Amino acid sequence: MAYEPIKWWFTVVKKIAFIVEGGTEKILIESQQFKNWIQTFGLELIVPVVDASGGGNLLPHRIGDMLGTLANNSPDHIFILTDLEREPNIATVKSAIEHPDVKDSFITILATESWFLACTDALRSWLPSEEAYVDDPESFTGDKPFERIRVLKLKASEGKRGVSNKKILARQMLLHGFTFEKVLEHPNCSSMKYIERIFKSL
Repeated sequence: MAYEPIKWWFTVVKKIAFIVEGGTEKILIESQQFKNWIQTFGLELIVPVVDASGGGNLLPHRIGDMLGTLANNSPDHIFILTDLEREPNIATVKSAIEHPDVKDSFITILATESWFLACTDALRSWLPSEEAYVDDPESFTGDKPFERIRVLKLKASEGKRGVSNKKILARQMLLHGFTFEKVLEHPNCSSMKYIERIFKSL
C-alpha cells in the first residue's frame, strides 16, 4: 500500500484588543455576541477591553498609557472604537487619535447606540413593538440615537416607561437578541459594514 503523508491544517487565530470610548462600547465589545461574531473571521478578543472613560481621553499620549495595559497579552491588532463627538467628519477624529501602535480606529457616525436602532429584531423585542423599524439609524438630522430610543420607548409604553442609562440599555438590548450580524442586515448602517470589512482583511 502506497504511503500517503499526513496532512495537517492549522487555523491561525489572531488576537485583537480594543480601547473604547466608554461603558456602552465596553459592554458591547466584551459581550459573547461580539466574541461569537469575530470568531467567524478567525479572531479572538483580548479582555478586558480598555475603557477610556470619554472620547476626550483618546489623545495620543493617553492612548500610549492605555496600550501598556494590553502589551502583556501580545495582541496582533489593536483598535479604537469611538464616535464623532462634535467633529465635522471621520477623518478629523482619526487624525486626532492616531497612534503608531493602533491598527485602525472605528468611528461610528453618530454614537454606538445607533447600532441598537439598526438591530430591528432586538429593538422590537425590547420596546416591545412588532412594527418598530428605523430606516435611518445613523441619520445626522434630528435627535441623537439614545434620545431617539428613549422617545420610542416612551411611545411604546404610552409614557409609562423610559430609559435613562446607556449602559443599562446596552445590557437590555443584548438580552433582547442584539447581534452584530443582525445590525449588518440593516441597509443603512455603514459603520458596522466598515468594521466587517476591516475584520475580513486581517
